[in-house]
Amino acid sequence: MRRLLRAVHAFWMHDLSEQLSYPMLFVQRLITGGTLLFLLYYGSALVDGGQVVGELGAPYFLFALSGIAVLQLLNACLGSFSTRIRRYQLTGLLEACLMTRTPLWQVLLAMPVFDLAFAFARSGAVVLLGLVVAAHPVGAASLAVALVFVALGVAVFLALGLISSALTLVLKGGEPVGRIMQLASVTVSGAFVPRSVLPDWLAAIGEFVPIAPVLDGVRGALFDGLTLGGLLEPLLRVCLLAGFLVPVALVVARWGLYRVLRDGSLAHY
Repeated sequence: MRRLLRAVHAFWMHDLSEQLSYPMLFVQRLITGGTLLFLLYYGSALVDGGQVVGELGAPYFLFALSGIAVLQLLNACLGSFSTRIRRYQLTGLLEACLMTRTPLWQVLLAMPVFDLAFAFARSGAVVLLGLVVAAHPVGAASLAVALVFVALGVAVFLALGLISSALTLVLKGGEPVGRIMQLASVTVSGAFVPRSVLPDWLAAIGEFVPIAPVLDGVRGALFDGLTLGGLLEPLLRVCLLAGFLVPVALVVARWGLYRVLRDGSLAHY
């Protein structure tokens, strides 16, 4: 455990110093986020005039903003492992890490910590700012339940990210799992358009996208109140997903590592 914490600290300091060396990147992200919030707030008036839309339980501004926040977490979890691996393979940093006494699995776990923390902070800031702008009151209990769904969702997304990274190691490029999941999450999961307005066959597909129960749980906690009937179904679904995908991801990641270690191509891009 101590060695893992040292690896996390080393990657954290490396990524932090890299971010601080490009201060304009942070300013650019801040401006981009503010512009998105501005356009979404005033553009949503074209959809609902700032009123609650049917079954959404919130103005479209908050509905879409919560979708963006969860999508940011999904993208960070899906892409952090594979993107880091490809970058470190290209620059030779992965080979240098392999020469240390830290076990390979600890190196892989420590790689994306900074990206995940940054994505979580950014998503949380977006949602809280949106709640303040929309003057939508939310209790501490609702926030706590929403965080439970986020934590379970992160476990599911990280499992998908591990599967994607294992395929990246073997295929030396491409993220088939991540790209398909991102496309399905944006289009049919209910991130921007309620699944209830989609054709029945598309809505049925959207129910099986892993981000869907996370979105339902977060929105149910923040916008629809703490009703057991409304939260129990998405909670069971996300728990089942986590219970299934986490073991599968560990098996696939172990297979991918064994494959590249056996053929000696781990440090090759």
